[in-house]
Amino acid sequence: MNYKTILTESSLFDDTFSMDVFADYIFWSNYDKNAVLMTHKSGLNGTQKLHLVNAYTDIEGIKVLDASRQTKGANRCESHNCSHMCLPVGRDYRCVCSKDSSDCTETSTSSYVIHINPVQSPIVDSDNNFMSNLSQKLDSLLRSADLMTGATNGSPTHWVIITLVSIAFNLIFISLFLALIYRKRKL
Repeated sequence: MNYKTILTESSLFDDTFSMDVFADYIFWSNYDKNAVLMTHKSGLNGTQKLHLVNAYTDIEGIKVLDASRQTKGANRCESHNCSHMCLPVGRDYRCVCSKDSSDCTETSTSSYVIHINPVQSPIVDSDNNFMSNLSQKLDSLLRSADLMTGATNGSPTHWVIITLVSIAFNLIFISLFLALIYRKRKL
């Protein structure tokens, strides 16, 4: 056996949804307080518990990312000067533009990338306009898909795309609803 038990019972991890260990620290998400917490392995009595993040929405899965845990690979964007953001695409790269595309220039002829404007996070969206932003993103996605397929507004391809997007969102909302019911029954 290649493991070490460091704790068998503790109320420190009540309401924990997900946990990760990195170096000498334990990180976990608390679904009751919508928080990310951390403690040193030696502080498992709760005296060294530190709240790292408190959010307005549910925090569930957690994973610690560190350079030492990442696989080494080529950074295709390292030597390219995209004005906004560079995205790896296959064995190439693609510059992604701002909303008005005023400063972005095409640097590659690789496969299509759908350009979607960034969505504000619902965690920090102070304007409470998440659904409006989501609607704008869907419109942008449909326009990009229409451009890629050559479809026009009202064409059969356009409506197939709308149907697929609608089905995908319905499945997401059903999954979220079922997860909420499961969580409430668990409590």
